[in-house]
Amino acid sequence: MKQEKSVGAVIYQKQNDTMYVLLVKHTASTLPSLYASHWGFPKGHMKDGETEVETAIRKIKEETNLDATINQTFRETTHYESAPGVQKEVVYFAATPNSEILLPVHEDVALLGFYSYLDAKNMITYPSDREVLEKWHQWMMTK
Repeated sequence: MKQEKSVGAVIYQKQNDTMYVLLVKHTASTLPSLYASHWGFPKGHMKDGETEVETAIRKIKEETNLDATINQTFRETTHYESAPGVQKEVVYFAATPNSEILLPVHEDVALLGFYSYLDAKNMITYPSDREVLEKWHQWMMTK
């Protein structure tokens, strides 16, 4: 079975005592229709020679125009079959934005924004991403 690996991040910020997470709506014409038009976290394939953290930083910038700091103490991995015969691993870190200009700058991103935990939980399309959000929320409660 073919193996693929992607890396992304749960980007969060606090405003007025409320925590918000960044979601992107992927509407990729380059993705199989099964995966197009879904809400989730910024993520993407690793390039040769990149570390997981380098990939996360690159994909955050490419998809959101944000510079971000990665917190490696939160690291969650999901696995699923992305296509027949293709096993995909996705690693997520926690991240905080270092800039404020949020723009959908990638051709595969139609919308993006910061949403409360409960709103994000309801918006996220795939159960595996929802589980990542829940684990991030548990992690945040211990900080």
